[in-house]
Amino acid sequence: MNVVNKAAILISWPRELDMFSAFIENILDSDVVIVVDDFIYIEDEKFENGKSIIELLDGKIEYVLLSEVLGKVKYRILFSTGGQTFQEKVTFSSYLKYIYAISIGGLINCFGLSKIFLRIIGRPLTGGGRNAERFGR
Repeated sequence: MNVVNKAAILISWPRELDMFSAFIENILDSDVVIVVDDFIYIEDEKFENGKSIIELLDGKIEYVLLSEVLGKVKYRILFSTGGQTFQEKVTFSSYLKYIYAISIGGLINCFGLSKIFLRIIGRPLTGGGRNAERFGR
């Protein structure tokens, strides 16, 4: 992973441009990078946020797309509201883990075996049990 000695501001919602505007206008220089969350989400209110943010920033401020730097670049400091930035990704592996969790993990929970596994190997082996999610984040 490429480590960049700069601070970054993660923008996930168009309104965050207003939230960070004083910081961007007064402090922004070559040591700060704007990272735009350009992922497409299922929820209607987040569906095309990335597109809206890009339209607002285009030609005014330099930015990079989250899809281009995620897992490839690490910034020294990351500023974010921390609210709604995550990917929900359903894969074959995540679905198998979900099936395991609700079936075998549920039985492990039901019979109280998770405490035994926790003592012996340090993990309950339930995979979340009945509370498991169908997707990874």
